[in-house]
Order: sequence, then C-alpha cells, then structure tokens
Amino acid sequence: MSGTNWRAFFTRRVCLGALGILIMIVLSSCDQSPMTYSIAEQHDLAATRFGGMAKQLEFSFRFDPESVPTERAISFVATFTNTTDHPIVLREPRQHGVIEALYPDTTLLFSVEPISEGISFQYPLERYPFRAVATLATQDEFVTLPPDSSREIRLELPHIARKEDSWKEEFPLPPGQYLVHMTYTNPAIGYEVMQNDEPRYVDLNAWVGKAEANPVVLTITSEE
Repeated sequence: MSGTNWRAFFTRRVCLGALGILIMIVLSSCDQSPMTYSIAEQHDLAATRFGGMAKQLEFSFRFDPESVPTERAISFVATFTNTTDHPIVLREPRQHGVIEALYPDTTLLFSVEPISEGISFQYPLERYPFRAVATLATQDEFVTLPPDSSREIRLELPHIARKEDSWKEEFPLPPGQYLVHMTYTNPAIGYEVMQNDEPRYVDLNAWVGKAEANPVVLTITSEE
C-alpha cells in the first residue's frame, strides 16, 4: 500500500472510530433517565418561579349552559390563555381535581355563594372522604400551550349539598342563583416518578402559581 493510500485508509479509520464514539455517546444519553428532584427541591424550585410566571397565564370559566335544572350535571368550561410570546407548559385540571377544599394536588378550587334569599344549606362538602384527589402529578396532565393561545377544558361542578343540622341528608343545589368563585392552582414543576420508593419530580418548567377567575353567576331552575 502506497503512502498516500495508507494515509487515506488511516484517516478513514480515525473518522469512523470518532463517529462510532459519537453515536455511542448519543445513544447512551438517550437511555439516561431525566434528572429528578426531591419534594423539598421541587418546592424550592417552584417557589423561585412563582413571581416570574404569575402574569404568563390567565384563567377564566363559564357555565355551559348558564341555567341548569336541579339534579342535572353542572358543566363548566375552564379557559387558560398563554399571554406570552413563547410556549408555556400547562398542567391541565382533571375532574378529580375540581374540589372545594385544598387537598394535595388540587388544581381547581371552588366555592358557591347563594345570591337568592331563603336558601340555607351546608356546601361544599369538604369533609367527605371521597373528595380527596390523586396524590401524583402524572405526565399526561402536562401540555404545551403555544404563544398567545387559549385552551378550553370541560368539567363538572359537584353540586350535592346537605342540611346544616345533618350530615346524612343530601340533596342537589336548590333552585336559585349562586355566585361561584374558582381558582386554578399548580405547585408542581412537572410530573412525579417513583425512584427507590421515593416520589421525585421531573422538571418540565411547568407554570406554577395561583390564578383566580372572575366570579360567575350560576342559575339553578326547577326540574323540567
């Protein structure tokens, strides 16, 4: 083999070897698990982002329909708007997270205030055990919200009340008008995974904080 051919052969071998090493590094990095954070670390990360993210997201809701016969499902549409010129990661509320008292991982808090006179009951039912929500933030809850865009999510408002002097007697919201307040909350920077029996967080840089919507009037009518 001539000197020129030998140099070309050697050069090709070096290039192929370097390419192989590069491919191995890439494949190795793909197999690595994402970096995770402990509960305390994720809490600290979220706390540092509250202020900067506060105005990036707007939250509102509307009842659809606005007037609902008693004992019918009370549907509402929650709307989330990205007010920035860059994408943000939104944690979508799920039905199990629509709750009237603050439990871990609650995403939508609500309260109902009678406007009509003569309506007396105890509501919401914050002490009921079945109102507790899931304890893990799952990966499929987080979605990307493009710049200057909105996302609508349809959910239902729980509407079983009880008499003030009884824990056992339940009934739907009586006919009348109500003022409903709702707040969206998310303290999680991303979804949770279990590592060595310990919950840890994958950082998605998700929007964290609390966004209050303007109160909305709900009308309950007599059954048709």
